[in-house]
Amino acid sequence: MKPLAEYLIAHPSGPDGLVFHRNGRPIARKYFGRVWTRALLDAGIGKHVRVGWLRHSGASLAYAATHDLKATAERLGHTSTRMVDTVYLKLYQDADRRVADAIDDLLRASAVHETDH
Repeated sequence: MKPLAEYLIAHPSGPDGLVFHRNGRPIARKYFGRVWTRALLDAGIGKHVRVGWLRHSGASLAYAATHDLKATAERLGHTSTRMVDTVYLKLYQDADRRVADAIDDLLRASAVHETDH
């Protein structure tokens, strides 16, 4: 993560938030491979990292930061949460536990409140 962070500091995003751009404009798909490889080499990462992994990392970080499936799906350009839920299901395995724990906490708080009366 540190090499990527250092690269992003040295190469700020464009006005539309694009990380990889030429003068603020999107890079044509046919040229992006060269730009991606150069960015990897400049960051000292190596050419074996695929650009799709960046998308997956971004989605994982977005969900981890917000726990908002809908917002994560929208950020990725999906019209539904289904794809994100399917692809990133492993991220959500602990979500059931958190929901159950939150419900337990509410019930306990409610029980304590009822006994106070």
